[in-house]
Amino acid sequence: MREWWNRKILAPLMAELAKGTDPKRLARAAAVGAVSAVFPVLGVTSFLGALVGLAWKLNQVALIAVNYLFYPLQWILIPVYIRIGEKIFVLESIPLDPIVWKTQFSESPKLFFTHFGQSIGAGVLAWLVTAPIALVILERWVFYPIFKRLERSNSRPQ
Repeated sequence: MREWWNRKILAPLMAELAKGTDPKRLARAAAVGAVSAVFPVLGVTSFLGALVGLAWKLNQVALIAVNYLFYPLQWILIPVYIRIGEKIFVLESIPLDPIVWKTQFSESPKLFFTHFGQSIGAGVLAWLVTAPIALVILERWVFYPIFKRLERSNSRPQ
């Protein structure tokens, strides 16, 4: 696990710092990667992150590395966003059983979207409300201190 962490996450980020990439820019890219990773629709998180990264001219290496790192949280937060959205829009709660979802989607995608579409849409809107707040918190108070510390340790004479 440690080897994977060093090779897939730490080494690419350290290489970006060594190139002189600003820790603030890396922090913003990492925050966008983290926030886009928990978008409550499966299969679009990398595309969403890359799209925002291109629009904001962010470092794609940092963005995608952190996106992959945060991906497991998507599975935890999808039900949270759906429930928040259902509460905001006063919708009837849908079952959050992935087996039910898979079965119903396999049988009839149209029926699936008819039955679950509103709640999934409400979950996306809940994500849209929380994403800017999470972005600021992650950028300023989580990732920037990390990248600043890495930059200092990387610039020390060996």
